[in-house]
Amino acid sequence: MANPLYFDDFQYVSASLENRDNYIIDDDDDEGNDAVQSDIVRFALNLAYMNEQEAREFKFDQATVAKRMQ
Repeated sequence: MANPLYFDDFQYVSASLENRDNYIIDDDDDEGNDAVQSDIVRFALNLAYMNEQEAREFKFDQATVAKRMQ
């Protein structure tokens, strides 16, 4: 995700960006989960680097991503 073209194409907002949640807009009214939208992009791009069991169990939803971020 260091390539600026990927940032733009995937609308990725780096976790290192201060006040990151202020830059992410999603479709729901829950402002506490805005980062999940961008984190899912990161997981999708890194899916090939997970072991097979992790990759098969991974679901592209808020709960799974939040659990993996802990």
